[in-house]
Amino acid sequence: MADSPLPNPNRYITDNAEDGSSLFSTVLDESLPVVNNLGGALVRLGYAADPSPAVLTHATDLDRYQTALNRCPPPLVPVGGGTHVWYIDTPPEGESPMHRTASLDFVVVVAGEVELTLSSGEQRRLKPGRTGHPAVDSTPVAQP
Repeated sequence: MADSPLPNPNRYITDNAEDGSSLFSTVLDESLPVVNNLGGALVRLGYAADPSPAVLTHATDLDRYQTALNRCPPPLVPVGGGTHVWYIDTPPEGESPMHRTASLDFVVVVAGEVELTLSSGEQRRLKPGRTGHPAVDSTPVAQP
C-alpha cells in the first residue's frame, strides 16, 4: 500500500440471460468494499467459487460468492478449496504470517513491492503485476 489506501476497485461480473445473451450481473454492487482490516492491511474479496468445476448455472456461483461476503469477515483461508480473488492493500513494512491454503488464490501486486518467501526459504521481490504468498510490503515508510 502506498502512503494512502488504494481506492476501492470495481468488479464487473458477467452473466447470461435466458436466451443465452451475455449481460452484466446486477446482483452485487460494482464497487468492491473492504471486508476486513488486518493491522492496517485492507482486505477485499473480489470473488469466490466452489472447487472446480464451478457451477455457473442459475447464479449458483454468485450465491456462493454472496455467502462468502456475508460472513463477517470472510475467512482468509477458506475450508474446502475453491477459487478466491483477494485484493489486499498492505501498508509499508506490513507482513502476513506464513500460511497455506487449500484453495486457488489470486494475489496481484498493484503498487509497491512485495517480498515473497516460500516455506523452503526461497525469496523473490515482486513488483506490480506479479503474485505473492505470504506478503511483506517492503516499500519504506514515508518520512514526514
